[in-house]
Amino acid sequence: MADKQKRRSQDLRSLWRSFKAARLRKESATAHDRLCSYLRRALSEAPTTPSPPPTLRNKFNLVPSCIAFAPPDKAWRLEKRPKELVDALEEHAELLLQQLGSEVVAANLTGEQDSVAGQLLANCADFATITARLAAWPANYEALAQSHLTGKVMKLAHNLWAMVKEKMSKVVIRHLFQALIHSVACLHSMLDPQRAWKECFLPASLASTGGKEGPSVLPAPAELVPLFVSVLTQSQVPLHFNLCLQLYSDLRNELLHMIGALLSSVESNARRGASSNVCLPLLTFLDPRENISPLQTLAVSTVIKATHALHCHVPDDQQVEVDVNLMLSGFLNILTPRYGEEVPTQPCYEMAITILDSIPLLVAPPTGAGRLRQQMVDLGCLIKITELLNTIRDSIREDGDRQCVLACSVLKSLTAIVEGSQALREGYESTVTYHRLRQLVTDLGTPPSTPALSQAINMVVEGEYEYQSHSHSIYNTWALAMLLRWLPSLPDNERAWLAERLYDLTFGAHNRQRCCGAGLITVVTEVLCASQKEGGFSEEVEVLLVHILEVLGSHSIQTAELKHIIGALRPLPHGQLPTYYFSVQKALSVMSHDITHERMVPLCYFDLRSKTAIISLPPHLHFPSSTSSLSFHTWVCLDYPRTTGRLTYSTPVSRSTRITPTFPSLPRKRRRILFSFYSESGNGFETFFTNSLVLVVAIATKREFTTLCLSDCPLTPLVWHSVGVVFHGAKRPWQKGELKVFVDGQLKRSVAMKCPNLSDTYRHCHIGSVPPNSGFTRNDSTVSYPDHTPDHTSLFPGAKPALDSILSLEEVLQHIRSHVLSPTFKM
Repeated sequence: MADKQKRRSQDLRSLWRSFKAARLRKESATAHDRLCSYLRRALSEAPTTPSPPPTLRNKFNLVPSCIAFAPPDKAWRLEKRPKELVDALEEHAELLLQQLGSEVVAANLTGEQDSVAGQLLANCADFATITARLAAWPANYEALAQSHLTGKVMKLAHNLWAMVKEKMSKVVIRHLFQALIHSVACLHSMLDPQRAWKECFLPASLASTGGKEGPSVLPAPAELVPLFVSVLTQSQVPLHFNLCLQLYSDLRNELLHMIGALLSSVESNARRGASSNVCLPLLTFLDPRENISPLQTLAVSTVIKATHALHCHVPDDQQVEVDVNLMLSGFLNILTPRYGEEVPTQPCYEMAITILDSIPLLVAPPTGAGRLRQQMVDLGCLIKITELLNTIRDSIREDGDRQCVLACSVLKSLTAIVEGSQALREGYESTVTYHRLRQLVTDLGTPPSTPALSQAINMVVEGEYEYQSHSHSIYNTWALAMLLRWLPSLPDNERAWLAERLYDLTFGAHNRQRCCGAGLITVVTEVLCASQKEGGFSEEVEVLLVHILEVLGSHSIQTAELKHIIGALRPLPHGQLPTYYFSVQKALSVMSHDITHERMVPLCYFDLRSKTAIISLPPHLHFPSSTSSLSFHTWVCLDYPRTTGRLTYSTPVSRSTRITPTFPSLPRKRRRILFSFYSESGNGFETFFTNSLVLVVAIATKREFTTLCLSDCPLTPLVWHSVGVVFHGAKRPWQKGELKVFVDGQLKRSVAMKCPNLSDTYRHCHIGSVPPNSGFTRNDSTVSYPDHTPDHTSLFPGAKPALDSILSLEEVLQHIRSHVLSPTFKM
């Protein structure tokens, strides 16, 4: 075997030397034969490859897109090939370029049989395929980056495209398009070795494989964008392209994939692609007056990637031909009618659904998502998306399935835009109103189906709602009021289904406070009164609504709301009592009961659930001496952590039994910071709660980061707990300090620990969280405890006004004086 490999290596070296000699003698035909023989032997006689093919052509049986997206194959590692292979490919590319410009090829373009031109074009396709397979393996990338293969492939593609203006036979046209398609797929593979484009926009079955470990990325050639624009411009398509319309469509498909790969590549390539005139031709594909095609679907994904590249990689002061606002305007105008004709042309239903389903991806760029959403809102996207329900209503009047899909897509896109921003939610209510949204969905012709109602509930919680998980928080109270007002117009089955979910959303003190603050007690009362005009709800639905009224009224109720409930008990015009008369009276009796332990809440407290809700202490906090002590005491109520399944308990839930929750499928590396005091040198104290609601006290010094975990006494969610942490400084040098932790008035831990010097000046002092842009984060904290990471997420629930900004200590004291200590303050 060793002798056979040795002879094979000698044969390859002899072929390479004979090729060099023939080229020096300027014997082009002999040199080409020797080079093809060398490539045939080098590519086919690798140890992992079976018998060699009879010709240079490699039969991969792959469509062009699969060439760029094929998983890397170890058989194509350059370590297993001769070292002159890359040089041979460059020489082969030069020979192909010379032959493409020869007069012999130009004379054979009109031949009706497989001519010299057809064989040459087939060799060009083979060359592009071989180069793409070599570029697909990450270990080859350093060698390819040092070569000139990218420029050779780019020049080859330009020369091939220049030939399309010539008259040629159908056979030659087919070979030409195949060579162009393979060349573009090769450029795709070379510009995106890490498969970023595939992982973002292709199915998971394809995205699960790829060479993500690829090192540097080749810079995009300057001629790449002009080639893309010239190929995709419809006016430059020759008439004889009608012979191969499918191949031309495949070529444009590969070009869209290549531009997507360029925009998904490194920042320099993405900036070059986004700042050029590549964006306007992309918008020409999105014609809303035609049925959706696979090419248009791919163009939507490419437009999204181009918008993200403009938004993230192109500075605002840089002069570009197309900016973000122009891209967003062209993208959103597809959803509006065209009024340039006698009769306005309505948007295509399939294209509208594709655009709506892509908006969640559009509003989620890698950076600056809030700014991009605000730009979309300024362009009127909320109005355009909502009015789409009215625009194409007539075209789907008799199709209930299409009505359901349209309603779900509109609700999903609106949720993605306003998610996480109270200002955008309020802006939608002030400009469009949720009443208008409910009216348009109802006017589609059929009552909202269960999928549409589920999507509306997702709008309330701004996430995927799971029934009885008790881990969801209410963010959009206007959407919740819209669902309540929807109940009278729903069928009995959907009405009972929705009422159960609405009652489930009232679980938790924070959700109840949001409902009470939004006036949902009045809304529930109005819905109960309106039901009497149509014969009333079923007993199941009526009981659930009264339970909602009871839960919210027991938490917090105003005089006007109580008066409204009492007014709802009046007899009906024909003298009968409302069907809910006695159940509402019972609910009022429950509201008036004495406050139990579960209903005991402070009159006023701070809601620190948001990441930006922070109380900032004075920046120069210090203590008199190193022997001083530091005590921190607070009452805290923790909400349930977000889970993927329903919460379970180790003991039955009851009023007298203390429960210990267990949380299945919890996301790890998440913590809720209680307070954080650090000096400039990195010394300080920190207390946080893990995802299992376990209290952890951390002490950081110059040399170590020590934690104390109270794993044996996790806090109960939705219950107020008294938490006290006391740090005692060392009385003498070289002695340890003392740390004491109190929970609910009981001493849980008292240990000797090395405490930092309290006489230092503490400049980073925050309650609730650490500002994400403060630039101060202890990276070594991730090593000490495996259940947290320094993302500094604060998720404390509350009932009173939420703090959406960083407060100083003076502002906190002023807030307490103006609300708590005021003689006119009332609950």
